Amino acid sequence: MAALENFHEDEITGINITPLVDVMLVLLVIFMVTASYIDNSGININLPQASTADSRASHAATFVVTADAQVYLNGQPLDTQQLTAAIASTAASGKAVTITADRHTPHGKVITLIDKLRRGGIATFAISVKEE
Repeated sequence: MAALENFHEDEITGINITPLVDVMLVLLVIFMVTASYIDNSGININLPQASTADSRASHAATFVVTADAQVYLNGQPLDTQQLTAAIASTAASGKAVTITADRHTPHGKVITLIDKLRRGGIATFAISVKEE
C-alpha cells in the first residue's frame, strides 16, 4: 500500500505544452514558406525606376497598364466601357488614384488613360515607380 501512496505523490498534475509549441512552430514554418509563393497583384509589371520614388504612397484605386496596353483596376481587367464606368465611380467615391504602368507600355496608352481620368473628374493622381 505504501508503494501506491508514493505513486500518487509523484504524479504530474501540470499541462505539458511542449507538443503544442512544436506543432505551432511547424505551422509557422509552413505559413512562412507558402507566403513567399503568394503573388498579390497577379499582374506582371516592370516599373520604371526613379531616385525620387516615394514608397509610402498608398491609394485606394490603382489603375494598371500592362506592356500590352491592357488596363486593370485593383487587379480586375477592364474593357473600354468598364473603364469609363470605373472612372466615374472612382471619381464619385473620392478615392485617391494611382497609375501603375509597365516600363515598356507605349507612352500614348498612359496619356490616354490620364486623359480619360481627367475627363471623368479625377484630376489628382500618383504615378508608381520603383526606387533606385
